[in-house]
Amino acid sequence: MKIDQNTLSYWQTTAAPVTFSPHLPSTIDVAVVGGGITGVACCYWLAQTGHTVALLEGKTLAYGATGRNGGIVSIGLAESYPDAIARLGHERARNVLSLTLENQTLLRQIIAEEEIACDYREPGHVTLALTADQMERLARSVAILQADGINAEVIDRQKVQELIHTPLGQDIVGGKFTSEVG
Repeated sequence: MKIDQNTLSYWQTTAAPVTFSPHLPSTIDVAVVGGGITGVACCYWLAQTGHTVALLEGKTLAYGATGRNGGIVSIGLAESYPDAIARLGHERARNVLSLTLENQTLLRQIIAEEEIACDYREPGHVTLALTADQMERLARSVAILQADGINAEVIDRQKVQELIHTPLGQDIVGGKFTSEVG
């Protein structure tokens, strides 16, 4: 199998290769196609419930987007929380947020139970603002997140610097810090 090294992440190029058996079992309960996070998670949970599962992968585990995600375990949706509320309604957006928090708890539990040595940690997440308008939007987001029980705060440029330990571009005026991100 030839893998294009230009599209691989640091993790994909440094992780030990996983070998797959070319032989399929004669009978299975479920065949899962794709060895990304969704396919592997389906295999794990199906096996936990006693099903015989076969994972079918064309290239290698985490070959696509899963292997390039940077290992971030975020909460909520990809869009801002106020945008999610506007699109889905407050109750649905809060339910999605709650589900992602439950998934984080489940992840910690699986890491402990399976004794996975993966250096998982939850240092939080910084969203940067380059303008006063972006800072205002982040402040609205923080207020709504806090009202829904999430530990988030608006941070000034100095606090951004303290958190990321990297020289800041001159345009960065501050940001939002959310602590419940792995």
